[in-house]
Amino acid sequence: MDTLQQITKDTPVAMMTYGQLQDHLTEHLTEHFMKNLFPPPLLEILAKYTEIEEKNTKRYEYGVGGIKRLFHCSYPTAHKLKETILKPAIHQQGRVVLVDVDLALKLFREAKTVNSIKDL
Repeated sequence: MDTLQQITKDTPVAMMTYGQLQDHLTEHLTEHFMKNLFPPPLLEILAKYTEIEEKNTKRYEYGVGGIKRLFHCSYPTAHKLKETILKPAIHQQGRVVLVDVDLALKLFREAKTVNSIKDL
């Protein structure tokens, strides 16, 4: 594209290739829409709303079976994980066990190296 002439306001549309026209329109229309349709206060509000929605969309697993699925391990191993490494990520009321997936994964990554189930 370096050999083609530069596009100015005086360049006839018929002298432009399809790619040049597409690039030119995309560049200028994007600028126009961002300035006129989405003023900065609206963009700030949208960014805050998106951030709030991301915080509200937590992932959960239920029970020791959920830990099994999350870590692809056996029931006894999942139970040991529940009682040790993952304890801060577990919310239990009676027989109902709720596991915060993101926190559980973070805790597992930060835990010391586990070579054996006996290490738990």
